[in-house]
Amino acid sequence: MFIVDNYIEQNCEFVTIKNDNATCWLSLCLTRGGMVTELGVNGEELLYLNKATLFDEQRPIRGGIPILFPVAGKTENETYIYNEKEYHMPIHGFARDYPWEIDATNLENKQASITLSLESTEEMLKIFPFHFKLLFTYTLSNEGLSIKQSYQNNTNESMPMYAGFHPYFLTKDEMIYIQTDSSTYLDLKDNQEKEFNGSIKKQDLEPSIIFTNRKDGSLSIRTPGQQQLIMEYGPEFQYTVFWTEEGKNHVCMEPWMALPNALNDKKDLVWIESNSSLDTFTSFMLK
Repeated sequence: MFIVDNYIEQNCEFVTIKNDNATCWLSLCLTRGGMVTELGVNGEELLYLNKATLFDEQRPIRGGIPILFPVAGKTENETYIYNEKEYHMPIHGFARDYPWEIDATNLENKQASITLSLESTEEMLKIFPFHFKLLFTYTLSNEGLSIKQSYQNNTNESMPMYAGFHPYFLTKDEMIYIQTDSSTYLDLKDNQEKEFNGSIKKQDLEPSIIFTNRKDGSLSIRTPGQQQLIMEYGPEFQYTVFWTEEGKNHVCMEPWMALPNALNDKKDLVWIESNSSLDTFTSFMLK
Protein backbone atom coordinates (compact mmCIF):
# COMPACT_ATOMS: atom_id res chain seq x y z
CA MET A 1 0.00 0.00 0.00
CA PHE A 2 1.14 3.54 -0.71
CA ILE A 3 0.80 6.63 1.47
CA VAL A 4 1.04 10.35 0.64
CA ASP A 5 2.35 13.18 2.80
CA ASN A 6 2.78 16.96 2.50
CA TYR A 7 5.34 19.07 4.31
CA ILE A 8 7.13 22.44 4.26
CA GLU A 9 10.91 22.81 4.36
CA GLN A 10 12.62 26.20 4.11
CA ASN A 11 9.51 27.80 2.61
CA CYS A 12 9.22 25.11 -0.07
CA GLU A 13 6.16 22.87 -0.25
CA PHE A 14 6.71 19.17 -0.90
CA VAL A 15 4.49 16.16 -1.52
CA THR A 16 5.82 12.63 -1.09
CA ILE A 17 4.56 9.18 -1.98
CA LYS A 18 6.05 5.96 -0.62
CA ASN A 19 5.03 2.37 -0.09
CA ASP A 20 4.52 0.98 3.39
CA ASN A 21 7.78 -0.99 3.45
CA ALA A 22 9.80 2.00 2.18
CA THR A 23 11.30 0.25 -0.84
CA CYS A 24 10.10 2.92 -3.31
CA TRP A 25 9.45 6.62 -2.83
CA LEU A 26 8.85 9.84 -4.73
CA SER A 27 9.20 13.44 -3.59
CA LEU A 28 8.04 16.48 -5.56
CA CYS A 29 8.74 20.12 -4.78
CA LEU A 30 5.63 22.06 -5.76
CA THR A 31 7.25 25.44 -5.07
CA ARG A 32 10.22 24.86 -7.38
CA GLY A 33 8.47 23.97 -10.61
CA GLY A 34 6.77 20.74 -9.51
CA MET A 35 10.08 18.94 -9.96
CA VAL A 36 10.98 15.49 -8.68
CA THR A 37 13.58 15.82 -5.91
CA GLU A 38 13.81 12.19 -4.76
CA LEU A 39 13.09 8.90 -6.51
CA GLY A 40 13.71 5.56 -4.85
CA VAL A 41 13.17 2.16 -6.46
CA ASN A 42 14.09 -1.24 -5.00
CA GLY A 43 15.41 0.59 -1.96
CA GLU A 44 17.91 2.65 -3.99
CA GLU A 45 17.83 6.43 -4.35
CA LEU A 46 18.37 7.18 -8.05
CA LEU A 47 18.68 10.97 -8.09
CA TYR A 48 21.45 13.41 -7.29
CA LEU A 49 20.32 16.62 -5.55
CA ASN A 50 22.26 19.65 -4.37
CA LYS A 51 19.83 20.89 -1.71
CA ALA A 52 21.56 24.25 -1.39
CA THR A 53 20.51 25.09 -4.96
CA LEU A 54 16.97 23.81 -4.35
CA PHE A 55 16.41 26.29 -1.52
CA ASP A 56 18.13 29.25 -3.18
CA GLU A 57 15.84 30.83 -5.77
CA GLN A 58 18.72 32.91 -7.11
CA ARG A 59 20.63 29.80 -8.26
CA PRO A 60 19.78 27.25 -10.96
CA ILE A 61 18.79 23.95 -9.38
CA ARG A 62 21.34 21.18 -9.66
CA GLY A 63 19.63 17.85 -9.24
CA GLY A 64 16.29 16.05 -9.28
CA ILE A 65 14.21 16.06 -12.45
CA PRO A 66 13.49 19.67 -13.51
CA ILE A 67 10.79 20.23 -16.14
CA LEU A 68 11.85 22.04 -19.32
CA PHE A 69 9.04 24.06 -20.94
CA PRO A 70 8.30 25.69 -23.33
CA VAL A 71 11.86 25.09 -24.53
CA ALA A 72 14.72 22.73 -23.77
CA GLY A 73 18.16 24.34 -23.95
CA LYS A 74 18.95 27.89 -25.04
CA THR A 75 17.57 30.19 -27.66
CA GLU A 76 20.09 32.42 -29.39
CA ASN A 77 20.86 35.34 -27.06
CA GLU A 78 17.95 34.04 -24.92
CA THR A 79 15.51 35.66 -27.35
CA TYR A 80 13.13 34.57 -30.10
CA ILE A 81 10.92 36.23 -32.69
CA TYR A 82 7.20 35.52 -32.95
CA ASN A 83 4.86 37.52 -35.21
CA GLU A 84 7.66 40.05 -35.77
CA LYS A 85 8.00 40.72 -32.04
CA GLU A 86 11.07 39.86 -29.97
CA TYR A 87 10.60 37.96 -26.69
CA HIS A 88 13.01 36.95 -23.94
CA MET A 89 13.20 33.20 -23.21
CA PRO A 90 15.29 31.89 -20.28
CA ILE A 91 17.42 28.78 -20.76
CA HIS A 92 15.20 25.68 -20.45
CA GLY A 93 12.09 27.87 -20.35
CA PHE A 94 10.22 28.96 -17.24
CA ALA A 95 8.00 26.08 -16.02
CA ARG A 96 10.61 25.16 -13.42
CA ASP A 97 10.48 28.70 -11.97
CA TYR A 98 6.81 28.69 -10.93
CA PRO A 99 4.83 26.77 -8.30
CA TRP A 100 2.67 23.89 -9.50
CA GLU A 101 -0.60 22.70 -7.96
CA ILE A 102 -1.87 19.26 -7.04
CA ASP A 103 -4.85 18.27 -9.21
CA ALA A 104 -5.40 14.69 -8.07
CA THR A 105 -3.90 11.76 -6.16
CA ASN A 106 -4.65 8.06 -6.54
CA LEU A 107 -3.28 5.48 -4.10
CA GLU A 108 -3.51 1.78 -4.90
CA ASN A 109 -1.91 -1.43 -3.64
CA LYS A 110 0.72 -1.74 -6.40
CA GLN A 111 1.12 1.86 -7.56
CA ALA A 112 0.30 5.45 -6.71
CA SER A 113 -0.06 8.55 -8.83
CA ILE A 114 -0.22 12.28 -8.36
CA THR A 115 -1.21 14.84 -11.00
CA LEU A 116 0.29 18.33 -10.95
CA SER A 117 -0.73 21.31 -13.07
CA LEU A 118 0.60 24.65 -14.22
CA GLU A 119 -1.46 27.30 -16.03
CA SER A 120 -0.28 30.36 -17.89
CA THR A 121 -0.37 33.69 -16.07
CA GLU A 122 -0.16 37.29 -17.19
CA GLU A 123 3.53 37.28 -16.22
CA MET A 124 4.21 34.23 -18.38
CA LEU A 125 2.32 35.71 -21.32
CA LYS A 126 4.85 38.53 -21.45
CA ILE A 127 7.54 36.08 -22.57
CA PHE A 128 5.39 33.34 -24.14
CA PRO A 129 2.17 34.77 -25.64
CA PHE A 130 0.07 31.60 -25.44
CA HIS A 131 -2.54 30.49 -22.93
CA PHE A 132 -1.71 26.96 -21.85
CA LYS A 133 -2.20 24.36 -19.15
CA LEU A 134 0.20 21.56 -18.29
CA LEU A 135 -0.96 18.36 -16.59
CA PHE A 136 1.74 15.92 -15.48
CA THR A 137 0.78 12.62 -13.84
CA TYR A 138 3.58 10.92 -11.91
CA THR A 139 2.95 7.22 -11.31
CA LEU A 140 5.23 5.37 -8.90
CA SER A 141 5.48 1.59 -8.63
CA ASN A 142 8.02 -0.98 -7.48
CA GLU A 143 9.44 -0.93 -11.03
CA GLY A 144 10.00 2.82 -11.34
CA LEU A 145 8.38 6.10 -12.36
CA SER A 146 6.27 7.05 -15.38
CA ILE A 147 5.31 10.63 -16.24
CA LYS A 148 2.28 11.16 -18.45
CA GLN A 149 2.22 14.68 -19.87
CA SER A 150 -0.59 16.72 -21.37
CA TYR A 151 0.44 20.00 -23.01
CA GLN A 152 -2.77 21.94 -23.57
CA ASN A 153 -2.98 24.90 -25.91
CA ASN A 154 -5.89 27.16 -24.89
CA THR A 155 -5.11 29.82 -27.48
CA ASN A 156 -6.96 30.38 -30.77
CA GLU A 157 -3.78 29.78 -32.77
CA SER A 158 -1.14 27.07 -32.93
CA MET A 159 1.36 27.05 -30.06
CA PRO A 160 5.06 26.26 -30.67
CA MET A 161 7.12 24.46 -28.05
CA TYR A 162 9.73 21.76 -27.47
CA ALA A 163 9.69 20.39 -23.96
CA GLY A 164 12.02 18.08 -22.09
CA PHE A 165 13.30 16.85 -18.74
CA HIS A 166 16.66 17.30 -17.04
CA PRO A 167 17.14 14.25 -14.75
CA TYR A 168 20.28 14.05 -12.62
CA PHE A 169 21.03 10.38 -11.94
CA LEU A 170 23.53 9.27 -9.34
CA THR A 171 26.58 7.44 -10.62
CA LYS A 172 29.96 6.47 -9.24
CA ASP A 173 31.26 5.27 -12.60
CA GLU A 174 33.91 7.18 -14.53
CA MET A 175 32.96 5.18 -17.62
CA ILE A 176 29.30 5.58 -18.55
CA TYR A 177 27.75 2.57 -20.28
CA ILE A 178 24.75 3.50 -22.43
CA GLN A 179 22.47 1.06 -24.18
CA THR A 180 20.96 2.70 -27.25
CA ASP A 181 20.07 1.90 -30.85
CA SER A 182 22.03 4.96 -31.98
CA SER A 183 25.42 4.26 -33.54
CA THR A 184 26.60 7.89 -33.46
CA TYR A 185 26.28 11.00 -31.32
CA LEU A 186 26.86 14.72 -31.72
CA ASP A 187 29.72 15.96 -29.54
CA LEU A 188 29.08 19.60 -28.63
CA LYS A 189 32.72 20.03 -27.69
CA ASP A 190 33.57 20.31 -31.39
CA ASN A 191 30.14 19.88 -33.05
CA GLN A 192 31.33 16.68 -34.72
CA GLU A 193 29.31 13.50 -35.30
CA LYS A 194 31.17 10.58 -33.72
CA GLU A 195 30.82 6.82 -33.60
CA PHE A 196 29.42 5.34 -30.41
CA ASN A 197 30.62 1.96 -29.18
CA GLY A 198 28.49 1.57 -26.04
CA SER A 199 30.44 3.59 -23.49
CA ILE A 200 31.96 7.02 -22.98
CA LYS A 201 34.20 8.55 -20.35
CA LYS A 202 32.25 10.67 -17.90
CA GLN A 203 34.69 13.54 -18.41
CA ASP A 204 33.77 13.57 -22.12
CA LEU A 205 30.16 14.51 -21.31
CA GLU A 206 31.18 18.14 -20.91
CA PRO A 207 29.78 20.29 -22.41
CA SER A 208 27.38 17.51 -23.57
CA ILE A 209 26.66 14.89 -26.21
CA ILE A 210 23.39 14.33 -28.07
CA PHE A 211 21.85 11.14 -29.42
CA THR A 212 19.09 11.16 -32.03
CA ASN A 213 16.33 8.91 -30.71
CA ARG A 214 14.42 6.23 -32.52
CA LYS A 215 10.67 6.63 -32.20
CA ASP A 216 9.21 4.78 -29.21
CA GLY A 217 12.73 3.76 -28.30
CA SER A 218 14.69 3.59 -25.08
CA LEU A 219 18.09 4.26 -23.56
CA SER A 220 19.59 2.89 -20.38
CA ILE A 221 22.45 3.45 -17.97
CA ARG A 222 23.77 1.61 -14.91
CA THR A 223 22.91 2.79 -11.37
CA PRO A 224 25.37 2.85 -8.43
CA GLY A 225 23.59 -0.31 -7.18
CA GLN A 226 24.44 -2.00 -10.50
CA GLN A 227 20.82 -2.02 -11.66
CA GLN A 228 19.84 -1.11 -15.22
CA LEU A 229 17.90 2.18 -15.42
CA ILE A 230 15.83 2.27 -18.60
CA MET A 231 14.37 5.49 -19.97
CA GLU A 232 11.48 5.16 -22.44
CA TYR A 233 9.70 8.04 -24.16
CA GLY A 234 7.01 9.00 -26.61
CA PRO A 235 7.88 9.74 -30.26
CA GLU A 236 7.86 13.50 -29.62
CA PHE A 237 11.17 13.18 -27.76
CA GLN A 238 13.57 13.08 -30.70
CA TYR A 239 16.83 13.60 -28.82
CA THR A 240 18.61 12.55 -25.63
CA VAL A 241 21.27 14.82 -24.16
CA PHE A 242 23.95 13.46 -21.80
CA TRP A 243 25.78 15.91 -19.56
CA THR A 244 27.64 16.10 -16.26
CA GLU A 245 29.65 18.50 -14.10
CA GLU A 246 33.30 18.04 -13.25
CA GLY A 247 33.78 16.45 -9.84
CA LYS A 248 30.10 15.59 -9.33
CA ASN A 249 28.66 12.09 -8.89
CA HIS A 250 25.87 12.43 -11.41
CA VAL A 251 25.08 11.99 -15.08
CA CYS A 252 22.15 13.72 -16.79
CA MET A 253 20.12 11.70 -19.29
CA GLU A 254 17.74 14.29 -20.76
CA PRO A 255 14.91 13.60 -23.23
CA TRP A 256 14.32 16.65 -25.46
CA MET A 257 11.74 17.21 -28.21
CA ALA A 258 14.09 19.40 -30.28
CA LEU A 259 17.54 20.90 -30.25
CA PRO A 260 18.38 24.34 -28.80
CA ASN A 261 17.12 27.43 -30.63
CA ALA A 262 14.24 25.61 -32.35
CA LEU A 263 11.96 28.55 -31.55
CA ASN A 264 14.06 30.52 -34.03
CA ASP A 265 15.31 28.03 -36.61
CA LYS A 266 12.05 25.99 -36.48
CA LYS A 267 13.88 22.64 -36.83
CA ASP A 268 11.79 19.88 -35.19
CA LEU A 269 9.66 22.55 -33.54
CA VAL A 270 6.45 21.06 -32.12
CA TRP A 271 3.20 22.88 -32.94
CA ILE A 272 0.05 22.19 -30.91
CA GLU A 273 -3.10 23.17 -32.74
CA SER A 274 -5.43 25.75 -31.24
CA ASN A 275 -7.59 24.56 -28.34
CA SER A 276 -6.11 21.07 -28.40
CA SER A 277 -3.41 19.14 -26.55
CA LEU A 278 -0.35 17.00 -27.08
CA ASP A 279 -0.24 13.92 -24.84
CA THR A 280 2.91 11.89 -24.36
CA PHE A 281 5.00 10.07 -21.74
CA THR A 282 8.44 9.50 -20.28
CA SER A 283 9.37 6.70 -17.90
CA PHE A 284 12.36 5.63 -15.81
CA MET A 285 12.28 1.93 -14.88
CA LEU A 286 14.70 -0.46 -13.19
CA LYS A 287 15.15 -3.89 -14.71
